[in-house]
Amino acid sequence: MIRVNASAPFLTRLRVLRRFRAAEDGSATVEVMLWFPFFLVFFFTILEATHMFYATSQIRRIVQDASRQYVRGAFDNTSALENWLEATLEPYAPNADARASVALDGRLTTRVIFPESDVDFTGLSAVIGGFDIEVDAVVQTEL
Repeated sequence: MIRVNASAPFLTRLRVLRRFRAAEDGSATVEVMLWFPFFLVFFFTILEATHMFYATSQIRRIVQDASRQYVRGAFDNTSALENWLEATLEPYAPNADARASVALDGRLTTRVIFPESDVDFTGLSAVIGGFDIEVDAVVQTEL
């Protein structure tokens, strides 16, 4: 701490001011406080991306398993598969929309589309803007 005597002459005060200007104590603290917000944004962006990838991989696993179950005869029709998928994905993506169709060549295509806000962990992705995430699974059925 720098002490200034009120009765000190002008030159002494000038010397104290020069010494204060040359002192670098606490400059690291100022630099840290300048960079800390950028670090936090960077950290939470990584956290957000990691959580989105994790949630999408969980949803992909559920869609693939449901498609395999359909091929093995666990569902009567594609509507039952779609309803089961939407009910099962409720904890992960409440606004998920499931579509399933069987092509003429016997391929079952299952598609789930959900908004990124369903798997948004920190709220940072709202800054980018809303977008949809799509998960597809294609399985060959026996004819």
